Amino acid sequence: MRPLLAFAMLLLALAPAVAAEGNVELSGFLGYREGAELQGADADPAPSWGLGATWWIRQDAWFEVFFDRQSLDFDRFDLTVDYLQFGGGYEPPREGVRPYVTVAAGLGHFGADPGSVDDPVNLSGSIGAGFKLPLSKKSLFRLEARGWGVLASASTMVTCGPGCSVSFSGDGWWQFGVRAAFAYVP
Repeated sequence: MRPLLAFAMLLLALAPAVAAEGNVELSGFLGYREGAELQGADADPAPSWGLGATWWIRQDAWFEVFFDRQSLDFDRFDLTVDYLQFGGGYEPPREGVRPYVTVAAGLGHFGADPGSVDDPVNLSGSIGAGFKLPLSKKSLFRLEARGWGVLASASTMVTCGPGCSVSFSGDGWWQFGVRAAFAYVP
């Protein structure tokens, strides 16, 4: 997980240098995503948080990179779900409330505490829709609904101690969530 977080922080640290050229939004996200059921072990829905940077490539389209983390509490262990994704979005030019759609792909990482995950990094993707509301010339509010998925190559096993192991199979990992962000436009 540390390499994903380090890479995300590096990208976000470079964002101000790119922002000097204009057309960049820096965002901090707070969200809420579904929980999970892994072979009878259940976790309730839980908050998520993340950081993102958006670079406008046209008047109506952008490229984005973001890191998003959620911690799920199961009975005998906690599972951290991290996403590092790259994608883009489309937003028709207009004044006031601006609807948009977005799609991204990247990596999903799972970490267990206590315990370990035998296949912690897999391909992931997400698709979402939402709206942006300008608050001032340099800030805006963003609200979106997003579906998340991780493609597991075969099965991923979480070992959480003696006699404790759960897994999910090649069907993957699917979640739905909402998130809100305040974005700063340098």
